[in-house]
Amino acid sequence: MVDDACMPFAHCSAALIGFVFSAFLSSPAPSPAPFSALSAVAASAPDAPITIFTAKKFVTMDPGWPEATAVAVQNGRILSVGRTMDDLAPWLDAAKKNGTSVTMDATFKDHVVVPGFVEAHGHPLIGAIALTRPCLSHFPQPNPYGAEFPGVKDLDACGKAIAAYLAANPDNGKPVIFWGYDVAVMGQHLDAAWLDKVTGARAVYVWDASEHFVYASTAAMKARGVTKANGSINGVLLGADGEPNGQFLGATAAAWVLAPAMQALLAPTEVPGIMKYLVDLGWKNGITTTSDMALGMIAGVEAESRLTKQFFNSPLAPLRCVSITAADVAEREKGVGFVQRLRVRRTRCEIRSREFGWVDGTCRTFSRRPFTLRRSAVCEEFAPSPRGECRVACVHQ
Repeated sequence: MVDDACMPFAHCSAALIGFVFSAFLSSPAPSPAPFSALSAVAASAPDAPITIFTAKKFVTMDPGWPEATAVAVQNGRILSVGRTMDDLAPWLDAAKKNGTSVTMDATFKDHVVVPGFVEAHGHPLIGAIALTRPCLSHFPQPNPYGAEFPGVKDLDACGKAIAAYLAANPDNGKPVIFWGYDVAVMGQHLDAAWLDKVTGARAVYVWDASEHFVYASTAAMKARGVTKANGSINGVLLGADGEPNGQFLGATAAAWVLAPAMQALLAPTEVPGIMKYLVDLGWKNGITTTSDMALGMIAGVEAESRLTKQFFNSPLAPLRCVSITAADVAEREKGVGFVQRLRVRRTRCEIRSREFGWVDGTCRTFSRRPFTLRRSAVCEEFAPSPRGECRVACVHQ
């Protein structure tokens, strides 16, 4: 399922600010080299316009030039960052000489613009599935397409939210998975007896906010084929009568009981909407780079690699994803030799297999602790991009 440090994607939207603007680490003034480079670009493509974005403040994360008010962009690449327009003069003079049009854009004039946020510890596929289920979170949850979910504040509100959803969505023969129940806040685990009073004969699972616990109604357990013999599975709890009580506590039990329902959600008709929700949610909240700490954990390495390419690493995607293969899954699918080769690549700072279209380069690593990014071994995509793409989040101040 997910490791102990995992939090759902939406909970990590205030992760670390990423070093995404390459120009944010540039020197305070244009040197002859970049000036010449601009002249060459302008000469070869005089019709490529330059846009000057102005803002109340650009936060550069460059200690030598921490703030700016103007950024020059051409073909999606940052040319220069200026504390004032005067700092951009050499670039603009070169553009004028080469017949390149320059446009001023004051869209952000009353805003503070910061580099895009980096979600340093994520599981996008499982997070996307969770976040697109009917919500029972105690905390408000953002919605990329409308008003945020306000949160349920106590057990009674939780029961009412479940009942209201079931009343509005007639039984179609499929189990309903609710996500976000917060056992730490609510103060108790749910069980089949409690759920049955709320859900009646409906097959219902409640997946907790950590994604490590699942609670099932009697109808859901019957449909899943849960029996007392399954008590041998770690985390499948039995009641005083020796029968399953609807509590599946821990990653092993939670993954086992949800497996058929999760497979149904991975159908080609379901996945596009689920993944698009996550991409749009990240973009709306200023996240421009996310991560997958265990690629292959849900659907296998091959399938999840394809999903990553399609939904994150396309040139048109507003959110990119840096993935780390789940070693145990890779070993099952590819064999020990494949995992050993990945380990060698990691040592050489080439931790991603070319087979899956990943990149080599300057290495960094993810911490197991949420919100922590430290140097040493993940991928060039977390270093300032040499291509200089503009990926930013705009905030009010």
